Amino acid sequence: MSRVLSDADAVLCGTVLAKHGGTVAVVSQAKLTISHHPVLLASSITGKTVAGCSIAPPPMGNTPCASVVSVLPTCLAQKLTTGGQPVVLDTLVGTTTPTNVPPGTLAIALTPPPPPAKLTSL
Repeated sequence: MSRVLSDADAVLCGTVLAKHGGTVAVVSQAKLTISHHPVLLASSITGKTVAGCSIAPPPMGNTPCASVVSVLPTCLAQKLTTGGQPVVLDTLVGTTTPTNVPPGTLAIALTPPPPPAKLTSL
């Protein structure tokens, strides 16, 4: 079962196995919260800045990740929505700019799971 992400979870550039060290500055205004933290929506991540990406520079042909281009639809909840938008799950995958070859990707660093949390809506 997938976990819903909140603004307490760190969204990183790179993959789970090869993190680049960059952090995405997520912002969520969702009214649905987990332990008082707003859940993440695709709009909480897409277009946001990536800070601190340390991917190997040229001659490898790589350029540090700068911002998030997209969140793949397969990472969004099928049924759970807030404000008409699906929430983002811990299966998060997306792309970052610059869109060179290979394009940058997203990974997550989950906060330690809290005791059973309640979803609340304002």
